[in-house]
This record gives sequence, structure tokens and C-alpha cells, in this order.
Amino acid sequence: MPGYPLPPEPNLKEGVPPLGQDLGRRTFEGSLWILADRLYRQLLFLGSAVVLGRLLSPKDFGLVGLGALAVQFLGVLTYTGYGEALVQRPHLTEGEIHTAWWVTLGRAAAIGVILWAAAPFIAGLAHEPAATPILRALAAVQLLSGLTSVGPALLYKEMQFRQLFKLEAWGATINLLVAVVVALWWRSVWALVLGVVAGTGVRVVVSYVLYPYQPRWVFDWRAARELFRFGQWLLLTACLYFFATKGIDVLSGFIFGAVALGLYQMASRFALLPTNHLGEMFLQAMFPAYSLMQDDPQRLRRSFLKVLQVTTFMIFPLSAVIAVALGPALPLFLGPKWQGVVSLVPALAVGGAVQALLRTGPPLFLATGRPSLQFAMDAASCLGILLFIYPLSRVFGLAGLAWSYALGLSLGLPLWCRFVCRQTQARVPDLAATIAPALAGSLMLAAVIWLPNQKLYWSPLTWTAFGRLLFFAGLGALAYLLFIMLLERVLSAYQPVRDSVNLVQKWWSGRERTPEFTTPQP
Repeated sequence: MPGYPLPPEPNLKEGVPPLGQDLGRRTFEGSLWILADRLYRQLLFLGSAVVLGRLLSPKDFGLVGLGALAVQFLGVLTYTGYGEALVQRPHLTEGEIHTAWWVTLGRAAAIGVILWAAAPFIAGLAHEPAATPILRALAAVQLLSGLTSVGPALLYKEMQFRQLFKLEAWGATINLLVAVVVALWWRSVWALVLGVVAGTGVRVVVSYVLYPYQPRWVFDWRAARELFRFGQWLLLTACLYFFATKGIDVLSGFIFGAVALGLYQMASRFALLPTNHLGEMFLQAMFPAYSLMQDDPQRLRRSFLKVLQVTTFMIFPLSAVIAVALGPALPLFLGPKWQGVVSLVPALAVGGAVQALLRTGPPLFLATGRPSLQFAMDAASCLGILLFIYPLSRVFGLAGLAWSYALGLSLGLPLWCRFVCRQTQARVPDLAATIAPALAGSLMLAAVIWLPNQKLYWSPLTWTAFGRLLFFAGLGALAYLLFIMLLERVLSAYQPVRDSVNLVQKWWSGRERTPEFTTPQP
């Protein structure tokens, strides 16, 4: 690319074929690294939840969660979308790269200053004066994070997901180690804060090690305007997405208190596993891949439908297991003081499945230069959440907020269907035939687990009953897999298992002929 700032030798891109070659295999390999990143961070989270959950209280998690929500809220209000714009643009200049870095630094500084000044006001709204110093500490973290290299965005553009895995793995590991050590020594909410500080500092350093980018005193106003034209819709979308995913967290804290916020966020972290990991994995991997297919509509359509098959094949059954089995098991691992999460998990798991389905659209919309479609879809979901919040929370309390999230997101599905059909030239029956098998199999899986649980009354769950629950979960998973494989023998166009196995085999063998997900022939 002309003007592309390459790192000094050794070149990180050495041995990587041009982006137009072997796209399917590289996309799959990138997905594996993204999945590895998600799984590794989830394992760290599970470890920290078990250890820190017993050392600290739900209120401690709620106070830090309040600070995180404030940071995210300010972040979406100042969102530039420059990272996505750098990925979507086919060619970049040095002026655009340096400009993006300075804009990112200025944005981080603005968030830090505003959060520092507004800390007492935010703590007062939540009726938690102890949150003020925590908010100000997180404000300083924002300024530190603004120094991160622009290299990760460039590595993402080049689909160098292995390097990005190293970046996140280092940051998450140091975050956990520092938090656990401080919590063992000083059982205070500051263990969580110091973990965030350490993890952020490590990410800044590692970002320059992985991609030795050197900022320069260059700011191109024309490039800034052009990048923002693409990112302006992402700013609006980020605001809506924040409300759809974090708005309930905010309300749980302001309406029911810091303890409720801690319970809700802990339940969310577990219940939204498929969305936060597998769903985001497909989103991150397919955005740069779709960008390279945007001028080939037929190829784009075939690839999207195959990705949708694999996405629903994986995420729907995981959400079903979480909805019926995870909630009662959490207090066994976290301790009895977390019993309040049990009633929140089912609704959050259902909402996570809906959100994961909706998130298959944004990489397609961004790659084809239509971020406004994502904005419209998220607007419908937010409207749905607003309609359900008051009546459900008034009747069912904190659990009602969780159900308002699940039901409200569903209002975005009709627009998702319409926009996907428009961008891929697919038909509604094509989408239905792609989604229905996994949905039906997942409902069967949930029934295999839930019916024995109701018959044997395993509440509250004991370790013995947990073993029985695992047995029925395994039995249901086997039934689901056999059901899908049976459908593959009947429906020639539905082959998620076979396509996944073939793609793994081609990647493992190193063949250079996987340009896309291929459509099976009858």
C-alpha cells in the first residue's frame, strides 16, 4: 500500500500472502486466534470470579462496575470509528495513520478529564460516595490507554490475529495476577482497580513491541474529515449499542443499588459467554474478510450464509445450556452471597442468543460501506428495550430488567432480516432455512436438561445434583449433534458440521485453495 508505515525489520508481515489470496483459510485461522483469545480471557475471568468472588463482596464489584460503565458511556459519546475506517479503506496514507493516533489520544484525554471532574456527581447519582476515588483512578487509566499504538488496528486490517492475541493475553494476565495478589493482601475494592491499571499499562507497552509504530507530529485535517464521514454512523451506533448492552446495567445500579449492579454484571459475564466470545469472534474475523469481497456479491452471499450456519450451530446450543443449567450452578462456585444471580441468567442467555444473531449483520454492513444500516437495526432494539423496561421491572424487579433486555433486542430482528437480504441478495426463506435447524435442535437440548431438573427438584443445587446436571447436559449435547448430522443427510444446503470439519482439515493440511465457504452441491 502506498505510504503504509511498515515496521523495521524483522517485518511482522513476512511470509504472509497478499490479502486477496487464500482468504477462506486465513479467515478461519484468524477465527481460531480470536477464539483462543476469547477462551483464554474467559478462563482468566472464571479463575478471578472464583477467587475474587470469595475475597471481595458484590458491592466491591458493583463500585468498579459503576466506574467501568461511566468510562464506556463517555467512550461512546466520543466514539470516532477511526479504527473501523482504517480497516475498511482499501489504501492508507501515513497522514491517515498518524492522524488516527492523535485523535485517539485526544479522545482518551478528554474522557479522563471529564470523568475526573464528574466523579462526585456520578457517585452522588448512584448514592455511593465511595465511588468517587475509584472513578478518578479509572480516569487516569483512560489517559494511559490513549498512548496505545495504532498498530493493533493495522494488524487487524492485515488479519494478523495471532499478534492481537498476544496483546490481549498479556494485558488480561497481568490484570488478573495483580488483582488477585492485592486482594489476598488487602481485601479491598482497590484490588480490582489496581488490576485494571496494571493490565492497561502492559497493553500500551506490548502494542509498540508487536508493531513498532512511531507517532509523528503529523495531523491531516482532510484525512480526519474523510475518516469521520465513515465513523459518524458508528458514533451513533455505538451510543445505541451501549444502551442495548449496558443500559440495563446502569438502571440496575441506579434503581436497585450497587449490590444489584454487581449481581447483574456477574450474571451477564457468564450468561453472555456465547455472544461475548463466539459471536464477537465471527464479527472480528469476517469484517476484514467481507471487505475484500464487497465487489463480488455472489461470493459475499454464499460466504454470509455459510458463516450464519456455523454461527447459529455453535451459539444457539450454548445459549440453551446456559439458560437452563448455569444459573443454579453459579452459587456453588462463587459462594452463597451470589444466590441472586440464579434468576437473572435465563433471560440474559436468551438475550445473548438474539444479540449474537443480530451481530452477524454489522461486519457485512461495515464491509459494504453501509454503517447506517447497523444504526437503524440497533435503534429498533433500543426502542424495544425502552418499551419493556418499566412494566417488567415493576412487576419482576431485577429479573424483569433482564427480560426487558431479551425481549427488547428481538425488535431488531425484522430489520436485520431486511438489511441482510438487501446487502447479500439473499431471500427470507434462505435465512430461515439457515437458522431454523439450530434453533429447533437447541430447544430440544434445553428440554433434555430442564425436564429432569423439574422432575427431581434440584434446588438449591448440591454438588451431587450438579454432577447429574452435567450428565443430562452431555446427553442433550449428544442429541443435538445427532439431530444436526441427521439434517445434513436430508438437506444438501445445510452442512455446518461438514463445512467446519472440511475447513479444519484444509487449514491443517496447509492447502492454498480455500477462497470461501463453498456451497455444497446436491
